[in-house]
Amino acid sequence: MTQREFDLVLYGATGFAGKLTAEYLAGAGGSARIALAGRSEERLRAIRDGLGQARSRGRW
Repeated sequence: MTQREFDLVLYGATGFAGKLTAEYLAGAGGSARIALAGRSEERLRAIRDGLGQARSRGRW
């Protein structure tokens, strides 16, 4: 059996529902390895960085 790099890929992460889903998944805890996917690498980085900052401030 092959080892996968990610447990879940969230497509459309830069859209409204995608952002909400990313926030939910970030706050849910657990050990799932999640990848964000979308058309704009710059927007994906901004979302990823925002999730990390929110976690460090205790929002999750």
